[in-house]
Amino acid sequence: MPLSHHVLWVNDIKMSETSMKQHLRATYPSDNLNFTFEPDRNKLQEHLATTTILVDGSAQDIALDAPKLKHVIVPWAGTTQLRDKLLARPHLTLHNSHYNASFVAQYAVAMMFAAAHRLPYADRRLRTGDWTMRYDTSFGAMQLAGKTVLLLGYGAIGQAIARLLHPFGMKVTVLKRTPDVYDSANADILNRIYTPADMFSALAAADVIMCSLPLTPTTETLLDARALSHLKPHSILVNVGRGQVIHEEALYNHLLNQPRCVAALDVWWQNAGKHTDEPSFPATYPFWELPNVIMGPHRAGQVKGNNQTRFEDVAQTIAALCRGEMRNQVNIQQGY
Repeated sequence: MPLSHHVLWVNDIKMSETSMKQHLRATYPSDNLNFTFEPDRNKLQEHLATTTILVDGSAQDIALDAPKLKHVIVPWAGTTQLRDKLLARPHLTLHNSHYNASFVAQYAVAMMFAAAHRLPYADRRLRTGDWTMRYDTSFGAMQLAGKTVLLLGYGAIGQAIARLLHPFGMKVTVLKRTPDVYDSANADILNRIYTPADMFSALAAADVIMCSLPLTPTTETLLDARALSHLKPHSILVNVGRGQVIHEEALYNHLLNQPRCVAALDVWWQNAGKHTDEPSFPATYPFWELPNVIMGPHRAGQVKGNNQTRFEDVAQTIAALCRGEMRNQVNIQQGY
């Protein structure tokens, strides 16, 4: 007989509780599943005695110490906030959601094309009546067909990027910690898989670097001054993973000294609060003053219908856990 589960969802997802319950019932049609949607953290205590599955990306200690809790689901990809808390509670399993993989991949590829053609720079100039870029051959676009792209990170986002880039005739290479474990469905579109020991040669061979790495103890400042020194002078660096994967000062100095290198960044070292009215810059160094930088305010996942997609993916994980299956489980030691 299936175990009885009580799901407590602590989130501001903009769907009605009735709609959420109906979808969960359709995903896992069983009387052994109870569901509570509680957006008010001050009212959690009344639900914790029976909670077995907690959906909360910013879970507090009081919830994580619920007596019957078995599984914690973060309803997005990043789990950095909870890693230390879950390390201290080895009886709990941690799960995340890759609902936004196709969104972020699409955004990353859009940033790559914008960088290849210097579109934001051309736009800013023409708004002032300056047609220089039409005639200045030093600003010629990068022909991407036949060029080598290196994917730093080959999770759900990296795999989605690979599928998007292959039809454009790019040579897709990957840097992976475990080269023997990868998405077999994409095997025919990968030109080469590098190990971390070969990172410098992988960077040197790439025309475009696409980073979707999570932030972990092993990825923090992975791209430091030494690593960046191996980039081609006309390379494109796209980061939709985490800002701290790249050393901030090193990247600023590299872009300052290599004006033909273009960085397209949607993730940063400083994030503004959700309701910030005052200007808030995303870095200590003035990247916004550099013409070879394309800036995004960490919005790769802001796609119409994303809340519905997120809920449906989390519902699939809840149903799997109720069946005794481990879907989207995070290795807490490794951080992803």
